[in-house]
Amino acid sequence: MDYFPIRIGTLRSGEPTQFDVFVQVADHHIHYFKAADAVDANRILSLKTKGVKKLFIQPQDEDTYLKYLDAGLERLKDKSITLTERGAAARDTVLTSAENAAKNVQTAKGYAITESHVQKVVGFLTSESNGFASMFKSSECASDVFEHATNVVTLSLKLAIQCGITAPQDLLKLAMAGLLHDLGKTQNADPADETIDPQHPMNAVAKLQDKPYVNAGILSLIMDHEEFGEGGGYPGKKRLSTLPKLQQILNLCNDFDRTCSQKQIAPADAMKLYYVDKIGAFDLQLLGKLAEVLKLK
Repeated sequence: MDYFPIRIGTLRSGEPTQFDVFVQVADHHIHYFKAADAVDANRILSLKTKGVKKLFIQPQDEDTYLKYLDAGLERLKDKSITLTERGAAARDTVLTSAENAAKNVQTAKGYAITESHVQKVVGFLTSESNGFASMFKSSECASDVFEHATNVVTLSLKLAIQCGITAPQDLLKLAMAGLLHDLGKTQNADPADETIDPQHPMNAVAKLQDKPYVNAGILSLIMDHEEFGEGGGYPGKKRLSTLPKLQQILNLCNDFDRTCSQKQIAPADAMKLYYVDKIGAFDLQLLGKLAEVLKLK
């Protein structure tokens, strides 16, 4: 049986799940919570302590989980819940969306659900001045393409806001492009792999361009997300300075997070070296703004 991955941070302690939850041990999926059982905070903490980041549900419970997730996303507005908890839930929502993106984009319904979840995370980041710091793990490098996509979404959104871009439709377009930009890579691709497939932007667009519900602006952002400098990127060898600001933001955040994984330097510590290395590849003002974002607490 194929199981549907979910992130631990999307489960709400003390509340029933309404679906069975499994933990993966080697090649087996072991029952961990039963439907209608309240989520035990101590058991969740135990899993996190052991480095477990995700759990699994059965495919037939996906719709029930998505309704449960929707209810949880409404809690992002609840000031009685700590910002740390809300930020973790927002981050794990994006991670879950990233892990299931390849399947969800195949239907208008799946895409609309993904977009709705991302839109709520955008709302969280725009309404909470310290929301970014609660979502972005500045002391850790992305360990897989899903964590990389989540970092790119979070960094891009905060950098855009820092640059004065606040139109909801622009921020949502940027976030969806960040979520889907590496759809052309294999799901087990290593974000630290320095041998990047130059076809992956075109492969991603090929998977999406026949979907009428995917915004053309998102396709453009994905196609050009590896362009930099004076035509030093690919696939179009375009001058980055001639591309829209949203494109420049996405490209910078994508390259920065990937560089952190390649060099195994935490984002919080990487900016000084990155700034020196990337002069000429990216706009100096944007590099400065990114440095400001990474200092936010």
